[in-house]
Amino acid sequence: MFEKKFAIITVFALIALILACESQSPTTAESDQRDPVVNWVIPESGAELTGEVLLAVSVTDAGGIAKVTFYRNGTSPSGWILPGHSDSLYSIRWDTRLVSDGNYILESRALDNASNLGISTSILVIVKNTTTPIQDKTPPTVQWLSPSPGATLKDSVTLEFDITDQSPIDSTVLYLNGIRHTKLSGFNREFRWNSKSVDDGVYSWEISAYDSVGNVGSGKSLLVKVMNGTSSGEDINPPVIQLLEPAPGSAVAGDAVIRYLIMDEADSTYETALIDGVETANLKIEKSGVNLEVVWNTLAYQDGSYQLSIHSIDEKVNIAWSSYSFRVYNHPPRVIWVPDEYAKIQSAIDASRDGDTVRVRTGTYHESLYMWDKNIWIESEEGPELTVIDASDSIGNWQGIWMEGNQDTTAMIRGFTIANTISIGLLLKGQSSPKIVNNIIINSGTSHLRTGINRSIIRNNVFANSKNEGLELWFCYGEVDNNILANTTGYAWWNSTVSFNPFSPDYNLIFQYGKYVDARGFEFGPHNILDQDPLFRVGGYQLQPDSPCIDAGRPDLRDLDGSPSDIGVYGGPYAYPPPE
Repeated sequence: MFEKKFAIITVFALIALILACESQSPTTAESDQRDPVVNWVIPESGAELTGEVLLAVSVTDAGGIAKVTFYRNGTSPSGWILPGHSDSLYSIRWDTRLVSDGNYILESRALDNASNLGISTSILVIVKNTTTPIQDKTPPTVQWLSPSPGATLKDSVTLEFDITDQSPIDSTVLYLNGIRHTKLSGFNREFRWNSKSVDDGVYSWEISAYDSVGNVGSGKSLLVKVMNGTSSGEDINPPVIQLLEPAPGSAVAGDAVIRYLIMDEADSTYETALIDGVETANLKIEKSGVNLEVVWNTLAYQDGSYQLSIHSIDEKVNIAWSSYSFRVYNHPPRVIWVPDEYAKIQSAIDASRDGDTVRVRTGTYHESLYMWDKNIWIESEEGPELTVIDASDSIGNWQGIWMEGNQDTTAMIRGFTIANTISIGLLLKGQSSPKIVNNIIINSGTSHLRTGINRSIIRNNVFANSKNEGLELWFCYGEVDNNILANTTGYAWWNSTVSFNPFSPDYNLIFQYGKYVDARGFEFGPHNILDQDPLFRVGGYQLQPDSPCIDAGRPDLRDLDGSPSDIGVYGGPYAYPPPE
């Protein structure tokens, strides 16, 4: 019996050695296992696109981004891969005139420096140019038809496959075990193979199809087993493991089923499944012939990336292993509405968890907010001039919004007027580092914003009418740009450190202040605008057509209409349409 062969002491020693080596992989508690968060900024799902358009996503991660890739219908065209940088916004230009009119699925994926993968939601856009595409740039699609994966073959057999493409097929190349075997001219769909030309064993066939304009497409490998009684001798080949579904990096939830094809010259193999190099009762193996299913109870794990490994050992103690990362995703973010679900914004914050969005309808909310240590988005539905957090008669109205913890830029405050605080409009204590975008902070008693050590993104806000200081910043490693500071009695900028501060604000407009900056100073960028009236429209914070803030923001950012970003609350990629 096969089971008895695994009673040999040396076999157990070898297995123990392999598992011990796997457990040494760098998966300590301190390692970064948190996936980047990728959200679409432009365009919206269902948008109709013409001409050259901007595609933009917001990517946040605590450990830094290695690269961001945009996908169109599952492929990444040339120039759609961007290296990581310090800003959370990633954007590319897409000339939609280079493709046919019709529907397209867009997706973006971000890989961080710890190899965690974050995937955006897929959005559908409609290209309408009524033009002929310049060139077919879509590779052929290749699919095996017969024999079935894992089939046992003998004598002469026909390999059948299907190829689809916009352009005529020029040629098809077949590879056997990674080595070029034969080339078929034209649009062939089958190849006759004499399996007696090889020894008994497991073989892999691959196809590359070339179309008439130079695109090449490849299909998934086809694993088959040859049994003609022509074995060359002792079995020295390890089993072959092929992941069938889901694709590497996919999100899994609940009792996730991971399917494999495992083939070997012998009839029997023994498999072990591990998570991050450790055997666990949360993995159950079910095997039927060459098909292997691993049922993974992902509810026993926090959301994040994990490595699932399969070890396979045959009767001759030949060993194979396969490892792929998957993303546990049992707790998708929720949207909590105020006042629909909770009358108070604070109550919604209390009920939220990391990744959630608290979305607030128009109105005036008489409260001060405490964020706890949560990475959540708090945003208004219709924008800052229609949604007000008024601290004038709230309990604890020393601050408008108080954040105290280790929030990163996956936390965001967007689209509010924060008004009438005794002390500070926004207080970021500890190392809290959220995004503060497209808000109006007015009538602050001490200062509009005070930070600790932080990497916040503070962008496209209006800070107006402080009775003392404007922005008090202590060891700010983040980004402060595209803001308007106006009507400050004291310093516009206050360096809260005793000397050095890495902060370098740029592309801001500062108007009507007691003093520009305290004596310790900052390293200011060269594009700040001083002593020019922002020219707000009467009764609000929209810019007049001749405002110096028009198209004067950071040049790598865009407004919603695709034009260069404005300075102020209605500029940048997170802006709301101005109220009518």
